[in-house]
Amino acid sequence: MSQTEKTSRPQVQALLDRCTPQDAYTVMAVLRDRFGGDRAIGGDPGVPRSRSQVWTVVLVAEEQVVGHREEREESATGRNGSGGTAHMTHLHGTVDAALQGPPVAVRRVLTELRGAFGVRAVGQVAGDQEIEVQVRLESGTL
Repeated sequence: MSQTEKTSRPQVQALLDRCTPQDAYTVMAVLRDRFGGDRAIGGDPGVPRSRSQVWTVVLVAEEQVVGHREEREESATGRNGSGGTAHMTHLHGTVDAALQGPPVAVRRVLTELRGAFGVRAVGQVAGDQEIEVQVRLESGTL
């Protein structure tokens, strides 16, 4: 894939903070299962080196599920037809997330997050071509 093809696809940068490494790993796993990303996630989310830690990933937020994951996800997670997962994912605490990218792509990521977590809007900033949305994720529905 050429650099032009990579940059023309709708990308969303997700930043997670104010959470445990385990909760960050859980959220990142949900996002990467649906959209892929620019880095691999290992089995160990790591131990924070300081009080402040931020996790980031760049997601390709296209309409369809990435590659072969679609069939596997439908059978493994009970994906429903609305684009979100059919069940809630457990978090030990809350996770603050900032999503930045084209409005349509950010909405796709938010739809996926709403299918897996309780999502509370915290803030939004709109620019010419991109938006940034801040949300707080929790277990269960809000």
